[in-house]
This record gives sequence, structure tokens and C-alpha cells, in this order.
Amino acid sequence: MRTTAKWLLGGFFIIAGILKVLDPAAFQEDVLNYQLVGYPISFITAYFLPFFEITLGIGVIFSVCTRACLVSIILLLCAFIGVLSFTWAQGIDINCGCLGAIDPVKGQPGAIFRDIILIGLAFYLLKQTRPLDE
Repeated sequence: MRTTAKWLLGGFFIIAGILKVLDPAAFQEDVLNYQLVGYPISFITAYFLPFFEITLGIGVIFSVCTRACLVSIILLLCAFIGVLSFTWAQGIDINCGCLGAIDPVKGQPGAIFRDIILIGLAFYLLKQTRPLDE
């Protein structure tokens, strides 16, 4: 189960990051659609976040700084849930931008649910991680 969870969680973050790297302009547009930040911040986010996600995914799968990667993933997902919830409450209908155009989940409720499942996987792995794994 642990290996499966590592590949599911790490793989999701690697795939999500790669899809954003392949089309940073589309991801930047997704960030702008949240109506929370302007062009400069959306540009930085579009070019930084995907590489961070890929790094976290690799760390989880290959057990490199595992605890730090898992905690970072949990914090990142909590931030995503916060932003998705805020825009949903504001009546802004958007797609999360997690997997770009191929994302089967449309709208905030589905994305929030998926993020909660991913947080559960991260907590499961965190509990299974020995302190020596970092």
C-alpha cells in the first residue's frame, strides 16, 4: 500500500507539474482566472510552481527528503483548497488548473474533493515514514 500511495501522490504531482511546464501560458491564464493576483505574480507562479511540484513528486517517489516533501505537499494542497473555496464562495466559476486541459475534474467542488484525497495520501505516507527517511 505504501508504494502504491507514493506512486499515486508523487505521480500526480509530477504529471501536474509537467503539464504546466509544457504550456506555461495556459497555466498563467488559469492563475489569472482566480482573480487574486495580477500579471507579475501569475507569471512567477506559472514558471515556478510546476518545477516545485515536480521536485516534490520526485522526492516522494524516490524517498528523498520524504518528510519535507510530504509536509510541503500538505501545505500546498491546503493553500489550493483555501483558494478554491474562496473563489467558489465569490461565485467565480473556474477550473483549478491542476492538470490543464486534460483535467477530468471541472469546477471547485471536484478539485477540493481531489485535494482532500491527496492530503489523506500524504498524511498516510507521513505516518508511514520513518524519521531516518528524513
